[in-house]
Amino acid sequence: MSRTAFAAACFAAGSLVCAPALASGLQVSPVLVRIMERSSTVWLTNSGGTAMRAQVRVFHWTQDSGRDAYAATEEVLPSPPFVELSGGAKQLVRLVRRSMPGGAGAPCEDAYRIAIDELPNPAAPPDGNGLRYRMSYSVPVFVTSRACRKEEPKLSFALPAAGTLAVANTGLIHAQLADAAIVTPDGRRTPLAKGLVGYVLPGSTINFTLGPRAGLPPQGSALEVTVNGKKVAQPLARTSSGQ
Repeated sequence: MSRTAFAAACFAAGSLVCAPALASGLQVSPVLVRIMERSSTVWLTNSGGTAMRAQVRVFHWTQDSGRDAYAATEEVLPSPPFVELSGGAKQLVRLVRRSMPGGAGAPCEDAYRIAIDELPNPAAPPDGNGLRYRMSYSVPVFVTSRACRKEEPKLSFALPAAGTLAVANTGLIHAQLADAAIVTPDGRRTPLAKGLVGYVLPGSTINFTLGPRAGLPPQGSALEVTVNGKKVAQPLARTSSGQ
C-alpha cells in the first residue's frame, strides 16, 4: 500500500496511529492538541537507531452525514512541515493558527487533524520478513475561542440497532468518548468499549459500531461513558437517532 493510500485509510478509520506492532520508532506527543492562544506544539521522537524523515500536514476536519471529512487547509500551519530525525533525536513542531475563532456568527471551535507520516527510507533495515514498516499518525487538533472555553458538549445517545451506538452533539464544542458501558435498571453493567470510542463534532450525529456485546438493552437503561475526561451517565434510547 502506498503512503498516500495508507494515510487515507488511517483517516477513514479515525485512527490515532496506523502501523503494525513491529513498526519503527517514530513517536508523537501529545495525542490530542488544543490551541488556545494562536499556537501549540507537538514533539516527534525517533526512538529507534536509524535516521528517519517525516512529513507533517494539517487537514480541516468536519463531519457530514455521519462521516468524517477532511480538506487541505492553511488555517493551521506546521513548522517545520518536514523533519529529519537521527536515532534517539527529538524535534519540536509548532502548530500556528492564522486566526482564532470569534466574531458574530463564527463557530466556537474549529477541528483539524494532523497527519504525521514517516517517509520512505531505503537505508532502514528490513524486519525478518524483508519488510520496512512506516508509521502514520492522525492527531486531533481543536481550536477553541476564548468565549467558549467553558462550554460543554450536549449529547444524546441511542441504540438504533444491536451493536450500534448513535451519538448526537447539539453543543458548541466537540465530545471525545471513551470507556462506554450500558447500565440496566437493575444495576447490571455491560462494557461496550474500552478506551477511545471516537469523537463527535458540534452539530453532528455519529454512529459507532461497538460489536456483538452491544445488544438492545431493556427500556430505562443508561449509557455510562467518559466524555472529555469526565464520566457521565445518560438515558439511552432504543429508537432511531434520526440520522
